[in-house]
Amino acid sequence: MRTITPAAVITWLASSLLAVASVQASEPINETREIAANGTVEIENVRGSIRVEASERSDVAITGTLGEGVKGLRITGDGQHLSIEVEYPDSGGGWFGGWGGSKAESSDLRVQLPATVSIDVSSVSAHVEITGSAGQHSEINSVSGRVDYAGTANELEIETVSGAIDFTGAASNASVQSVSGGIDIQAAIAERLVTESVSGDVKLGAQQPLQRLQVSTVSGDLQLSAQTAAGARFDIESLSGDVQLQLVSGTSARLRAETFSGNLDSDVGTVEREEYGPGAHLDAQLLDGKGDIRVESFSGGIRLRSK
Repeated sequence: MRTITPAAVITWLASSLLAVASVQASEPINETREIAANGTVEIENVRGSIRVEASERSDVAITGTLGEGVKGLRITGDGQHLSIEVEYPDSGGGWFGGWGGSKAESSDLRVQLPATVSIDVSSVSAHVEITGSAGQHSEINSVSGRVDYAGTANELEIETVSGAIDFTGAASNASVQSVSGGIDIQAAIAERLVTESVSGDVKLGAQQPLQRLQVSTVSGDLQLSAQTAAGARFDIESLSGDVQLQLVSGTSARLRAETFSGNLDSDVGTVEREEYGPGAHLDAQLLDGKGDIRVESFSGGIRLRSK
């Protein structure tokens, strides 16, 4: 039979009290602010979560919880430009020490705002979720936190360092960039999409014909599926990552592909191998050739598939 010592009881009680104190120290948030229909809301939270939801309300509702050790919630600005910031203690100690202090707990923000309002969201490791936002401009910046964007915007910018990006919404023009985080885009982009990655993989499934597509990577693999709009231009580049492009039925373009040392395989056109050296290239016309598709790789392989 196991003996329960007084020291063990004291240790258990102390840990239980600390857990209760931590829960009690979490501060609930319940704030509202006025905002113009064409205004901008800026949101910043170092870690935890940020959830932004478009709604039918005419003001901004801010709810959630502030973690233990957080200095507070700072709301500044006016109806045209509103700023919402979770203030963490500055513990010093360089970059990571200055990002919120090691003793402060994570905070969770939920912001509900009018669908016409633009947003500017910043985080370090917080999980960012955007749903339904339909403002003129949406900008999201994160270091290691995941970004899930299911909103809509005329102009969209998403940037992370190592955080994964999942874009399932819609935009007229979108720029999606990551250093090492994976990028998955299953979205409707009306005009232009620019996607850049260093080592993260990029997966694209465009939900409507695209006018302009620019995709580049250093070592990440590209898996792309998109149809050209009339007169569209696609530029796809890779250094060492593999490229697979699915040519959707109805794509009209002049297709040019070239690799310096990687393999080139295509369902359309004729692949020509270099007489001396490992390179290969292809030049083909799809339907009436009204668009332009260019695919280039240095050492990564290229696979062109057609439905």
